[in-house]
Amino acid sequence: MENNKKRVSQYLHSYKKVLKLTKKPDRKEFKQIAKICAIGISMVAVIGFIVKILSSLIQGTTF
Repeated sequence: MENNKKRVSQYLHSYKKVLKLTKKPDRKEFKQIAKICAIGISMVAVIGFIVKILSSLIQGTTF
């Protein structure tokens, strides 16, 4: 039981250190991150759409 308390305490201490190191992004950095995420989501959507089209062509069905 004492060992578990020590582990939890160490975990919380390391979590607290990480939170102290982080900072709020400025507007420019936020826009860049948002653009990268939007591009990534769009790429995944396009790949999924292409796979759906190919699978429907192979099976001979419609959407």
